[in-house]
This record gives sequence, structure tokens and C-alpha cells, in this order.
Amino acid sequence: MRISPLLFIDRRQEGLRTWIIAAGALDLDSAPVLADAFARELKGRGTADLHVDLSGVAFCDCVGLSALLTAAHDTRAAGRAFQAHSPVPAVLRLFGLTGTTDILLSRSLAPREAAAAG
Repeated sequence: MRISPLLFIDRRQEGLRTWIIAAGALDLDSAPVLADAFARELKGRGTADLHVDLSGVAFCDCVGLSALLTAAHDTRAAGRAFQAHSPVPAVLRLFGLTGTTDILLSRSLAPREAAAAG
């Protein structure tokens, strides 16, 4: 596992939800740490949906945003839901400026849920 002095990652399981809790700066140096955490969850956690608590992320650049978008895409492609939660205003502004708010913050249905709903 990579270690970044700028980003702290924790994990919590709540039933069928896996939570990744991130705190610190999400940037060029630390985004690989978050990407590694997402990759581990997708490889070894079965069908749990992935939720990301961003309330402790004070800064996010385009590399950090890319890590979140990749995780959202890969998680949904694996048939699981992905949702980011509680970004601070600066991070929420980045999402707004890049048009990624709905992709990251909306509870998107995983394909298995979409089929059941439709």
C-alpha cells in the first residue's frame, strides 16, 4: 500500500455499503493512494456498493478528480453503485466547474438496480 503524508484513508463496512473515508489533500502525489484503495475494494469486496466520504478532503485537483471519476466508472461497470458524500465547498466547486457533480454525488443505480427499477 502506498502511503501519502497528505492523505489519510480509512475504510468502514456498513452492511452492503463499503465506505472509504478520505481526509487531507487529494492531488498528484496522493491520488494514487485513493486509487489503490478503490482498486482493493473492487477486487475483494463482493457486491458492496461504494460510498466515499469527502468531508475531510480540503483540496482536490484534477488528478484527484480523475481518481474519483475512474472509481465511479469502474464501480458502476462492476454492477455496484458509487456515491461520493459531503465534499467541502472548494471540492464541490471543482465538481460544479467540471460538470461532474451529478456523476459523483448522485446516487447512481448500478446496472442490477436499474434493471429491477425499469
